[in-house]
Amino acid sequence: MANRFEMNEALKFRLLGAENAEQAADILKEAGQAPTPEEIAHLWDEIGSHRTEIELSLDELESVSGGADRDWLKDGCAATVEPCSWCKSDDACFNWDVVYAHQPVGICPYCGGYQYSRPSLAEYVCAKCGKTEKWNTGL
Repeated sequence: MANRFEMNEALKFRLLGAENAEQAADILKEAGQAPTPEEIAHLWDEIGSHRTEIELSLDELESVSGGADRDWLKDGCAATVEPCSWCKSDDACFNWDVVYAHQPVGICPYCGGYQYSRPSLAEYVCAKCGKTEKWNTGL
């Protein structure tokens, strides 16, 4: 895509998550760029071409993203530590770090449950109440 916009990976990721051309324009404006209507139309076409190349389910995405040793939602912690802590500093676990699917990354502001990250949609999901929040990338 030939364009005059400065694109880092975070901005590209946010643009791919846009639901329509207006939202893509707003994302660029938030990043300090001023797109013309023609540029937005071209950019939206380009975004659409990247979205339709491959359709993968969330399970397929997780299986190719490096693989997890354990699913935290289904199996829980492999040791005795609380979610969001690190075994080697908070507990007497001296095993290798475990890579989790659905690893807790924070506390839900709505119900106090644990949130996990869903990178494919750039959002956090609460394991308890199911509410989602979009990532704040700071752009």
